[in-house]
Amino acid sequence: MIFKNISKTKLSLALISLVITFFVWQQGLRDSLSRPSVSFDISQKEQEIAELAIPSIPINLKKFLITNDPVDEIDNALSQVIFNELTERNKLIRIISSESNSFIIDKNISNEFKNKNYNLLIKEIEKKIE
Repeated sequence: MIFKNISKTKLSLALISLVITFFVWQQGLRDSLSRPSVSFDISQKEQEIAELAIPSIPINLKKFLITNDPVDEIDNALSQVIFNELTERNKLIRIISSESNSFIIDKNISNEFKNKNYNLLIKEIEKKIE
């Protein structure tokens, strides 16, 4: 057997270390999930998944599974945060999901995006608004 040469003291210390590690990890996970930024991101991802899932949900089940319009929920959540404090991805989502894009987009907004794909998309939205 593998454990013949291991003393009981070493084995018990290893088990205690594992238990302590588990509880420290669990507390850290609990703390990180309670942060506003993490809960905001998780909530937003849930709404995005709900929006993407709508076409595949049978019509008679939609009223039970989708209570509020996910796009409205995303737009409401993002509109509660100052636009300049949003990530590039969230800025883009807010611009796309908002009813009126013109109040958000100004001529210099495309310069704020470092991601080339986001920048191209913003430029196309600007063209459609003009």
